[in-house]
Amino acid sequence: MAISIDLESVEQIPQLLHDATALNFCWDEPLRQIEINFSCMRCDDDGNAIDRPITMQLQNVFGLAVFNSIPRFLDAKKPDTRPTKLVTAEQLMEWNKSSQFWLSVNSLRGRLEFDTALQVSWLYGSEPKDADLTIHFVGNMGSLQVQCDEIVVHDNGQLLTIEQWSEQFGNWWKAWKGHWDNRGNDDQTMQSQFEYAIPTAPDSHPPTVQKPLDLVVWPDDLDAPEELLAPIRDYLAGLQQGDWLRAARAFPDLDASDQACAQRLSARNAAGPWLYAREIDQWWSEDNYACVTVRGVEYEPETDEPASALETVVNYELRKFQDRWILWNLSQGWVKYGSAPGLKSRRPWHDQWSIPSHLPKRGREPNSGLPQNEHTILSPFQTVLFLIGFGILLLALIYGISWIK
Repeated sequence: MAISIDLESVEQIPQLLHDATALNFCWDEPLRQIEINFSCMRCDDDGNAIDRPITMQLQNVFGLAVFNSIPRFLDAKKPDTRPTKLVTAEQLMEWNKSSQFWLSVNSLRGRLEFDTALQVSWLYGSEPKDADLTIHFVGNMGSLQVQCDEIVVHDNGQLLTIEQWSEQFGNWWKAWKGHWDNRGNDDQTMQSQFEYAIPTAPDSHPPTVQKPLDLVVWPDDLDAPEELLAPIRDYLAGLQQGDWLRAARAFPDLDASDQACAQRLSARNAAGPWLYAREIDQWWSEDNYACVTVRGVEYEPETDEPASALETVVNYELRKFQDRWILWNLSQGWVKYGSAPGLKSRRPWHDQWSIPSHLPKRGREPNSGLPQNEHTILSPFQTVLFLIGFGILLLALIYGISWIK
């Protein structure tokens, strides 16, 4: 069978599967083949969507392993390393649960995920080998590593080359852009982050000489090791100061250069928001894994909307890479919206932004950072309307009773 995707072009596959959905996953051990149907973004030359799925075959598989590399680091101060239920070879023979997923080809990050996995179960083969193609999947079937010799892609039974697929993918983006261009776009270009005012601490001096707030202020009794805090500090400072290389080295894309990663960070974060770290809720470190939970303030500079400051909690997952710790993943919650727990007592740093230190009552919005009243008080106008309505209801009830009599 002809090879539709050569080794020089194979690393384009993750981009072409952007926002795609895996409709099924079938492992055929006698044929040493994995077949997956994908629904992905494609259009023809006229901009019409191509709705039929593509079929990807991974042929001559000589290594298939399922692994668990994600500790439950949000629920405890130590990772939960108890065995989890991993998918079996029998289940993968006919996996019909569609889902979005993360896929990588010859990825350094994917290999590091596998090499530092908490659990590994080999479904075919017994150990990783040198291979031209190593593919990693992360989806509802778990995390998989596949080593094979060939990748073949079909569209409606016909061989689909990487050039054809790339053209269809490009057509989809052109159609998407044309759709929004036709609707009109009044958004103005975002200003540089340096044109926005950074929040300042209360000071006895005139406002023109106020001092900028420190980006990171840890409590005096902090016991977290510096080697874990350093990448967090570098990442936050790099984002706020526009030192994109510093941020990229702290939170790197292992499959791209630091320069390419820095460019992406610049495009996404030039105008904020920025996190002002103030406390460590918890941390732990074990083997190649670590987690630091940071609490502070997310400051959103003023653009079309007024500037805002919200208490936030960020869980930073770190991995040991070579001789240093790097940021691996992060998840964020906000006290205001209930996605992060509030503190039991107010902190001095809350007053620097006039934000509440507690979770607001359901259905109520904080008023300039001040606590809400416990009782609802009607205005005079609302009181008059209430009395008029009550009087009408009472008259209707009296009339109804007299009519019945």
